[in-house]
Amino acid sequence: MGSVLRVLGGLVLLAALCAAGVQAQTPDPPLILWSRGDLYRAAGFDAPPERLTEDGTISGPALAPNGEWIAYKIASPVGLEALSRVQTEGFIAAFDLPADIVLYDAAGGGAISLTAQPAEAALFVEGQPDRAVLRSAPAWSPDSTQIAWVEVDYPDGTARLMLYEVAQAQSRLLAALPPQPNRLVPLNLVWGVGGIAVDLSPDAASDQFHVVYDPVSGQPTGAVGVAAVIGNSVRLTTWVVDSTGRALLGLLYESGGWTLVDPADNLPALYADLPALRTRAESSWLLRFGVDPSLGFYWEIGGSNAAAAGAPNGVALSPDGRRLAVVGQPADGVASIYDGTAMIALPGTGSGEDEIPVGAVLWGPMEWALGG
Repeated sequence: MGSVLRVLGGLVLLAALCAAGVQAQTPDPPLILWSRGDLYRAAGFDAPPERLTEDGTISGPALAPNGEWIAYKIASPVGLEALSRVQTEGFIAAFDLPADIVLYDAAGGGAISLTAQPAEAALFVEGQPDRAVLRSAPAWSPDSTQIAWVEVDYPDGTARLMLYEVAQAQSRLLAALPPQPNRLVPLNLVWGVGGIAVDLSPDAASDQFHVVYDPVSGQPTGAVGVAAVIGNSVRLTTWVVDSTGRALLGLLYESGGWTLVDPADNLPALYADLPALRTRAESSWLLRFGVDPSLGFYWEIGGSNAAAAGAPNGVALSPDGRRLAVVGQPADGVASIYDGTAMIALPGTGSGEDEIPVGAVLWGPMEWALGG
């Protein structure tokens, strides 16, 4: 670990240096930033980010693999009103707000609402029955033609997997899910080469259980059950492709360890190497992640001896896989681009009074792979 720490320290120092004379490339296609519930587009290294939305409640933004659309969820008015009442009464809201799904045109701007709350929706209103819909963050199909999400009716728990066809501008029910009565935390899902995996686990620290659905027929094709690791909650669930093209469901824990399971037989898969994050470009960097006791998660680029602090949900590769957007380098809230030579901060990002604190970055289509 000593050598890793030396490299980490070197990159952090490099990031803090003036970028004068460094020929870093302007983000192209656009690099999307998420900050305080809204989306921004990075305008390069000479101007602050351009604000794209004015919602203030956006969460779970997902960029289509082709870069043309961004799908996200927003808190619905019924949820915001419920939160206001709970806060007024002095309670802490330990639930996810009822939400709706929105499709945003990344190139031309403009948002399209894909869902709505039911008629007479209400939540925590005295004298009125609760009625609202909780929704997961959306997930894109690998070919960018469809969006999936899970929705749960509160309080009866009717749950369903929904599919939206972008070209037809139509939503449809893909599969009925096991009922989730009185659930105030939405079900999550991941879509990749192995299908749509719906997370039916109570939370990240409990036993993990996923059911995989075929995106065409809506029929279950496999399941993954993993016993809880005491004191080590799941940080990320994703599809991982091995060197033969087999799709495994991967669980990345807070410790940096992985569990890889084949949904076809629910058996763990053992590999000598760790999964790496990459794009499908032939020359893409391979990012691997580990955990240092004092720094937490860090990434490293295979074969380059380049590493820095950062978790998987705080980095994004460019489509060609040769540049990296990073959140939190060299300081909290700053978004920077690493081009293989230097890490250069984007102007207007950070924790200052006139800056936006970046929480997530969206850039190129990425996948996890083994044997790269």
